[in-house]
Amino acid sequence: MTADTTAPTKRQSERRRFRRHPAIELNAELRIKKGLFGEWLEVEPCDYSKLGISIESEYDLTAGQQVTLNITLKMLMGDIHVAKVEGVVKNKIESHPHPRYGIEFDYNASRHMKNIETKSQLGRIEGILERSEKLRLKTEVQPTP
Repeated sequence: MTADTTAPTKRQSERRRFRRHPAIELNAELRIKKGLFGEWLEVEPCDYSKLGISIESEYDLTAGQQVTLNITLKMLMGDIHVAKVEGVVKNKIESHPHPRYGIEFDYNASRHMKNIETKSQLGRIEGILERSEKLRLKTEVQPTP
């Protein structure tokens, strides 16, 4: 098992193949596929990997539903914005105050999602979040024994 995979002893209900990183610097908008047009809805990203994202949303989504996301990583030196990220809702967990949804990116959904630039940008976001989390953990004050 590589460092990127989730250890099976972590949680019995854990089904992720790859570790996700906290999404404290991410913003996301969601559009539910309904006809040609749909309005963009603000959602709260919870965690992220290049394969998917989990969000909290007051909007009701169902497993198997196709969605489109705009994802922005806020940074001091300039934001990384990836538009029209296609995904599929994989699960829903009831939580307070809003349900939490797991969305898997669908890299076969469109020409845009198959584009190496889109894949690269989604991977770049993961790398930056991973480095940010490692730095945060290093700088956290460790309790003395």
